[in-house]
Amino acid sequence: MDIIDIGKRLLTAIREDDSIAVSQLILDLEGVALDLREENERLRKQVAELEAHIDLVDQMHFDGTFYWRGIGDEREGPYCQKCFDGERRAIRLQYRNKTVSDYKSEWYECHNCQTKIEL
Repeated sequence: MDIIDIGKRLLTAIREDDSIAVSQLILDLEGVALDLREENERLRKQVAELEAHIDLVDQMHFDGTFYWRGIGDEREGPYCQKCFDGERRAIRLQYRNKTVSDYKSEWYECHNCQTKIEL
């Protein structure tokens, strides 16, 4: 039952002077109000998360290989292109290097999608 139906039934019970029905409908109304409060709080959190995500997307810049957050000396990253383009998730890449028989290998690795980008 939604809040409008409860309100209509409450007015009818008041007109009919049915105090038991009025009491029950007030309890029903309180329950619906609590449900609406919880839903409102959940939706507010969801909106805040979406706004933060929009801010993140606006701050990202692609250099042809990596995504970076910010510009110039203040930039952070790099972030995984595959994760950001596909899932809209900013996953920071991890720098790795290894030297074997005087051959140095350097790469960035994503722990989310397992992508490796050699340097």
